[in-house]
Amino acid sequence: MDFQGSLSSMSIAGGKEWLPLQGWDSKSTYLVSGSLSPANIVNSAASATVRKNGQIANVDKLKIITAYYDLAQAENRVMIEWLLGDRKVDIRFRLAELLHDDVVRNAFSLIVIDSPPRLTTGAIQALAGGTHLLIPTILDEPSSEAVVTFIRQIETFRESGLCPKINYVGVVPTMTDEVQALGPMEKLLRDRLELSRDQGGAGRVTALLPRSTYIPDSVTFRDAGGKGIAYLSMGNSGRTKKAKVAIHNLAAKVNHAMSLGLEPPEEPYESERLRAVP
Repeated sequence: MDFQGSLSSMSIAGGKEWLPLQGWDSKSTYLVSGSLSPANIVNSAASATVRKNGQIANVDKLKIITAYYDLAQAENRVMIEWLLGDRKVDIRFRLAELLHDDVVRNAFSLIVIDSPPRLTTGAIQALAGGTHLLIPTILDEPSSEAVVTFIRQIETFRESGLCPKINYVGVVPTMTDEVQALGPMEKLLRDRLELSRDQGGAGRVTALLPRSTYIPDSVTFRDAGGKGIAYLSMGNSGRTKKAKVAIHNLAAKVNHAMSLGLEPPEEPYESERLRAVP
């Protein structure tokens, strides 16, 4: 649901094959517009790919509904049409209806929605259709303010019945640096999360996740566009290894919060860290 297409380019190796053809829109545009049926969603999802040892291989367990810049125009158009009464169905709940259909539920064990930190039409649809919310952020003052503002808006939506099923997984810092003094920024964000809403805080509805889940800055992630899923292609040395450990720890947190009961993949060097996650 992010029109920049970052997740699409990071999930599919081999260049620009995932981009919409001339005269066509991206798959997410059709999804937001309500033009796809549940069966269309299952059939149009592309397999993720990874480049390893010079070869491109499918990751068949992961399917992607790709997005691109045309999504931004579609979001504006769809919302305006609904506000003007041209659409009789409440477009905010269209994605929820599709994703909770038995055809989609039977085809996928888990659906992850990548949403921008802006309340676009797609983001609102994602919140209305989702069950759990994980909020990534950079540890700095402007980002901390944005996280709290975003959570306060989510709570307003919950109270109005827009996203009653949403549960928080937590807030996870990303792009952290080994030399960065995390303590002061952690305290700033933690204090704002715990502050009551009438005092300008988030009201303790969610919290900062443990440091073991923080995703460190990595060249591999920054250069992942067009190369496929970075986690599957990165090595196990130095900073890269630390990033993989953090991803495993974060996955364990999501697994627990959603009661998925999934077994983590075998990674010998991080088995101890996984057992240590509170």
